[in-house]
Amino acid sequence: MSRILQKKYFVYCANFVIVFFKEDFLERVDTVVAPCPAIDDNRRSFPEIVDGIYLGGEARLEGLMRWYNRYPRAVYVLVGAKKRPGQRLAEAELAREVFCRRHRRAQIVVVHTHPCTLHNWLGIFAQQPQLVRGKHVALSTNLYHGPRALALWENALSMWQIVVGKLPGVFTPSAFLPSEEMLPGYPQPARRPYLRRRRLERQGLEALHAGKYYDGCTGRNVVSVGRGLAV
Repeated sequence: MSRILQKKYFVYCANFVIVFFKEDFLERVDTVVAPCPAIDDNRRSFPEIVDGIYLGGEARLEGLMRWYNRYPRAVYVLVGAKKRPGQRLAEAELAREVFCRRHRRAQIVVVHTHPCTLHNWLGIFAQQPQLVRGKHVALSTNLYHGPRALALWENALSMWQIVVGKLPGVFTPSAFLPSEEMLPGYPQPARRPYLRRRRLERQGLEALHAGKYYDGCTGRNVVSVGRGLAV
């Protein structure tokens, strides 16, 4: 990915979330949450392009494994869609398998949820709240995915507060660890599929803040509630 493209994209991202990259801010990371990309079950791999749109699955996992070299003491929460009928491994299970081949001592927790970023976060709150309560949490995913993922985290917190109750000590991740930051030599993604992905992410964020974001897992739109969001 060109540095010019990165800079332009981060200017766009800054309209929605604060993204931290300074080393002094990242001295301590207790938990790294990583939404797993979709898998190609036949090839047991994470594809880069799906239906002509950039996904960056291989880049996402490779970048995460390299971030481990910097934060080996953190707990890595791999969260992904539940296993579908006939599927050999769920997303997070395959990600753990690949991760452990390289880093056998890594502390990994797998969380299975519905297949979307919003429910990834709700699943973590429901199944492993101790890993994000009162912790220094970092999010690791693709560069393009970060802004929407962080916005949906606030959405999930608001939903949880309305339906279940407050989650004391749980805040939006204080650091964003983009996969591509650790892949300086990674091949630049095909231009058209990547631009399509960026356009979809931009549309998703705009819809989210306009209260028109469609949640395919529930069949309902997401509406704004204060700083956060809720369904």
